[in-house]
This record gives sequence, structure tokens and C-alpha cells, in this order.
Amino acid sequence: MGWFSSNKPAESPDPTSRKDRQRCWETRDAYFACLDTANVVKPGDEGTACAETKKTYERNCAKSWVRGDAA
Repeated sequence: MGWFSSNKPAESPDPTSRKDRQRCWETRDAYFACLDTANVVKPGDEGTACAETKKTYERNCAKSWVRGDAA
């Protein structure tokens, strides 16, 4: 690889991008809808019920927007 290589590593979502914010909100809404369906009151207490939607939500949102402690 050179200094000006076009091979970029996988980037985290850009919270300043309108498209990335929209994707984040959509996946967040899907995650919380799954929690509602599973009758989960506190995010993080769902066990494996919403694992796939949670993973998608965390992948599509900036790390600072996803609370890891669910406190």
C-alpha cells in the first residue's frame, strides 16, 4: 500500500452524513420495535430476543450514539 492508496478500511458511520443518520434512526427504531414486541422494558435485558436487530443498530450508528451500559 502506498500513501495515496484507494483501499480504505471499513469506516464507522459518519454522524454528519444525512444518509448515515437516517440509516441509524431506522435501525434504532427497528431495534426498539423488537424490544416492544418482546415486552422488554430495559434495553439490554432482552437476552437473545433482539440480537440481530441490536447488532444491525450498533453497526449503523456511531459508537457515541449507542449506549453500551443501558443504565
